Amino acid sequence: MKDNLTKAKYSIYAYVAYSLFLSISSTVTLFFMGYLSSYWEAVSVWFFFYTYVFPYLLIALIIYFCFEIFKKGREKFKWGLFTIALYYVLVRVVSILYILVQVRSGVDNEYLLLQFQEPFYYISLLFLIAFIYGVYLLIFTKISENVTAPKGTIKQEPSTSETDVAEELEKFFALKDKGIISEEEFNKKKKELLK
Repeated sequence: MKDNLTKAKYSIYAYVAYSLFLSISSTVTLFFMGYLSSYWEAVSVWFFFYTYVFPYLLIALIIYFCFEIFKKGREKFKWGLFTIALYYVLVRVVSILYILVQVRSGVDNEYLLLQFQEPFYYISLLFLIAFIYGVYLLIFTKISENVTAPKGTIKQEPSTSETDVAEELEKFFALKDKGIISEEEFNKKKKELLK
């Protein structure tokens, strides 16, 4: 289970890193070439938002969900990642269907099929598959078992702070010195407390 969580984490992080790199580099390139301002004037505000702002919002959501899942152990946020992964899959499927319909309708094939000749298309697809695989692993991995401390670490006391552990060790050491418990029993309790 812990291996699946690690694989999920790094698959999702790889996708986030690649997406951030690609989004920032393309936005900066378009800005310095002067296309961004002309694109702003040529299309609707919604289309501009969807093309240049929405991807950053999705990446920010993925980072937030990962923080809640991997750092705080909140399982409910993995469904947010699942929703984003589903959205990405649907966008890819719809765009491919759109291209197929256009090609069959006799629209200029060279322009529509140009993206399939670019290596970035396949690199992006590879990272998307890694993201989907990471989300898939995450859905079927119980987070609380991996993030929180194992159950039964200290059976005598519900508190697990370092101060309580030190006090418990002192008590068992005193019992060992008095001969109430053996060296073996003391070592066993010490091992349980220090897990």
